[in-house]
Amino acid sequence: MVWIFRLFTGDGFMEYGIAFFLLLLAALLLLGWQYRKQGFVSLRYTYSKKALIGLLVFLAIDLLNTIFFHYQIIGAASFLLGGYSLLGFYLEEKLWMRGVFLAIIVTLTLPFIEHIQTFLGFPVRLMTANIVSALMHWMGISSISDSTVILTENSASVVDLPCSGVKSIYTGALFLCALFFFQRISFSCRTALVSLIFFASLLFFNIWRVFSLVYIYNVLQLPAAGNSLHVALGVGGFVASACLAWFLTKKFLASPLSVPSTSTSQTKDMKNMRWVIIIFLLCFLFLDAVLTFSRVSQSSVASPSNDVTFALDIQNVSLKEIPLTEPEKRFFQNREVLFTKKYDGKTATGMPFSLLFVSSKSWRTHHNPEVCLRGLGYQISRSELLQLSDSSMKVRQVRLDPRGTVLYWFASQNKTISDYSERVWAGILHPDTAWTLIEIGLNDQADAQNPEILELVKKINNVFTL
Repeated sequence: MVWIFRLFTGDGFMEYGIAFFLLLLAALLLLGWQYRKQGFVSLRYTYSKKALIGLLVFLAIDLLNTIFFHYQIIGAASFLLGGYSLLGFYLEEKLWMRGVFLAIIVTLTLPFIEHIQTFLGFPVRLMTANIVSALMHWMGISSISDSTVILTENSASVVDLPCSGVKSIYTGALFLCALFFFQRISFSCRTALVSLIFFASLLFFNIWRVFSLVYIYNVLQLPAAGNSLHVALGVGGFVASACLAWFLTKKFLASPLSVPSTSTSQTKDMKNMRWVIIIFLLCFLFLDAVLTFSRVSQSSVASPSNDVTFALDIQNVSLKEIPLTEPEKRFFQNREVLFTKKYDGKTATGMPFSLLFVSSKSWRTHHNPEVCLRGLGYQISRSELLQLSDSSMKVRQVRLDPRGTVLYWFASQNKTISDYSERVWAGILHPDTAWTLIEIGLNDQADAQNPEILELVKKINNVFTL
């Protein structure tokens, strides 16, 4: 709850707080409309099996997050949805079931989009690239590999629309919840089936968009047309999926909510369940507090070790180590960091650059560098994946506005990756492998294919991969 308050009142107010308060205002208007029609809803305790199941599910999610994952956003979402589940014991079931989708919309005002990009971005892009490459091979175009597909999509126009790519899943969830709420739809197997068809349609049109882009770029050799169609196909696919969801809802789900009646003989037993639920909640809150305090106490003794020395064998390059600032020390203090290092340097021609190394076995320690750059106040004009010449190595090149370039990648023994979501999945599949985030900051709009920068990247990468 404290984290939600800080999110909506601090730096995230313009992005998340306004959306939350607008939705809160909409909920108050709906309550006013309800009062004009039927008067205020009376809050009387009634046992609800659906509310109890929802409460137990979100308590279990919060407990698993406290023990294993330690994500504040999961705890915040469990708090909001679990709190709404508690209302199911006091609201009329028909009204409570209608409000479930509104509660989900309010919960989605939390910053889920970055986590969707992290956990779903890489698997969805890899699946899309494999499918598009297979389709190209089936058409007899064997020169298009999955790597070519990914590079082509990255080289296209920067599209930040909420209805293109992985972001369509988040926007689609908001649309679907709003559609079900206004159509007075209840949870059921048919509702789940319509939702699956809707999200499958979003993935299909995303594959179609990438396939068209790759075909226009690499086969027809018309990049200008590809840039224009890139936006149109993303928007058109989302609109087509939304129309399909609306049609299926009107055709198969438009039916009034039915509420099972409660026999009088069960009323006494249902009322006795209230004390059981209260005692259970108190025990759960105590257990959750103990686990959280234990985790914080154990992590408070951890601090990054900066006693590691590097043998950066780079001829004609001067390096000077820079100590971490106090805010940086506090940032890394309670994280599973093996070491952090900062350097200032100059190349043989006098070009200045900066280096940052953050090494850890835990994927939770590393953050998306582009999100961190935005958090520091930088404006990103372009982000692209580059394959270095005369090498199979790929790095992410981030252009800053008005000037400046950042190159970053993750290095481990005998392997490098340049996608943050791929780093997350590598940490989940191989939790004992240490990875090092490598960032090179350049003052000007430099090119990673510059021979001098290329040699610098390779030399630094060899320190961690050989």
